[in-house]
Amino acid sequence: MTKQKQPVGEPYLLEFHGTECDHCVDMLPLVHKIEKELGVTMLKLEVWHNPRNNRLLQKLDSSSVCGGVPFFYNRISRQFICGATTYKNLLSWAKSEGCASFLPPETAQGQEEDRTKSAFERLRSKGLERLQERSKPVSPGDSTADSSQQHDNSAKGGFLSVPFLNGKKKKSLPWYVCPRTKP
Repeated sequence: MTKQKQPVGEPYLLEFHGTECDHCVDMLPLVHKIEKELGVTMLKLEVWHNPRNNRLLQKLDSSSVCGGVPFFYNRISRQFICGATTYKNLLSWAKSEGCASFLPPETAQGQEEDRTKSAFERLRSKGLERLQERSKPVSPGDSTADSSQQHDNSAKGGFLSVPFLNGKKKKSLPWYVCPRTKP
């Protein structure tokens, strides 16, 4: 086991995270293992509740290639890792040996597919609920009020509209990356 010399002064390995970020929490045991194995210290910078740390993250990720956390940055090699990753990739990064900037952690087979399926199931069930609400019989006195209310609901993000595309294109993050700012 070779120990990497840490330069005198500030740590050269930076880990940006969000306090409530699940992927960041998942990476903690790997971070601690690497710190112990290499005899180095990673500077842990929380960005969801600390604007100063968030500005530093934005500076290091200036082109918003990652746009999320966890974000690992090696000040010596200038390499970064976006999101949760494998132990082997994180170790290579810490040793300045080269790493994959985007390499998701190993998961149980089909875990990513299950997440996608469950998200679609939630959307489907919500859509069916809204469809059933709209199919309810309307009493003759309420027909005008109900039809205008239904129109307003669909315009504000109802069953057929896509609320997250209201004129703005949002960057979609891989499943192993949390947003840069607290959701």
